[in-house]
Amino acid sequence: MKLKMGISAVAFLAASLLAADSSTRDDVKAAAKKLGDQANYSWNTTVVVPEGTQFKPGPSEGQAEKDGFTRLTMHFGDNTTDVFMKGGKLKEAIQQWDAAVHEWENGAPADLDHAELAKVQKKLETAKVRLAKESGKQKN
Repeated sequence: MKLKMGISAVAFLAASLLAADSSTRDDVKAAAKKLGDQANYSWNTTVVVPEGTQFKPGPSEGQAEKDGFTRLTMHFGDNTTDVFMKGGKLKEAIQQWDAAVHEWENGAPADLDHAELAKVQKKLETAKVRLAKESGKQKN
């Protein structure tokens, strides 16, 4: 008798979990559809690590435009990393960065932060190298 009751209880709990799982899945699908219908969106992420952990990543933020640019900002200690992407259009993104650097270099000298410009130029050069590598792979 106890065995039958135990089996029935387990079956009942399993059925409840399956029902909850499909409900959660439907909620996630609805949220993804709603997000996909938006013109843009932003998010914040905070990673929680145990106390005493040597490496503690900071928060990250992001903004995305539908069929447009995505910006991701990540913090780690005193360092901040900005990533700009445009849906698989690295060539167009590089052109935009080149234009931005050109405007920055030709702007008012008081507005020019040489250290910041050097960082952006290094990121731009890295993107150009990546594009060259990707172009080489496509030719082979």
